Amino acid sequence: MIDPELAAFVEAMPVIDLSDPVAARAGFEELLVAIRSDLPEAEGMTIEDRLAPGWQGDPDVAVRVYRPYAAPGARLPGIVQIHGGGFIVIALATVILAPFMEELFFRGLLFKALVRLLTPLRAAGGARVAGVVAAVVLDGLLFGLAHGEWIQLAGLAVFGMALAAVSYRTGRLGMNMVAHATFNLVAIVAIASNGNALIH
Repeated sequence: MIDPELAAFVEAMPVIDLSDPVAARAGFEELLVAIRSDLPEAEGMTIEDRLAPGWQGDPDVAVRVYRPYAAPGARLPGIVQIHGGGFIVIALATVILAPFMEELFFRGLLFKALVRLLTPLRAAGGARVAGVVAAVVLDGLLFGLAHGEWIQLAGLAVFGMALAAVSYRTGRLGMNMVAHATFNLVAIVAIASNGNALIH
């Protein structure tokens, strides 16, 4: 069952047989023609072409508005598309999901394994401290490298070392997750406040 509002569009699109390259090429050319052509008037709605002003001096954007006919006072279904919605999803994942998963891996698994690996079994005093410090530094460096941000590598590595030290001192990950989420939130707010979030 095809939505009646999309039926005219679907009927205008050619069927492309990919098993025959020559026919497929001709089909793609027909498809391009169909995409560039005006849609037939859909029954029960008006179609209006407008120009939306571009963002901060960018060129205007062509927009096609579909408006159903309705009796005065009738309620119509609405579709809202938020430009920049992808940024919102990424921001939520960056502030909530990433800190939780990264702390489980980098401090909950990797750091503990590095401490066991770099600290001799019955070490005491200076040998134990040296092993823990090496594990903190290595965990931080791997944390920074895993982000693939070469310009921010030093800052991310130092942040990772601080989180590893907190994890070692407290033996818990909750404080790390909150600190990590706050760190990521500050970065997201900085990006959004510079106008790079495309939320408008």
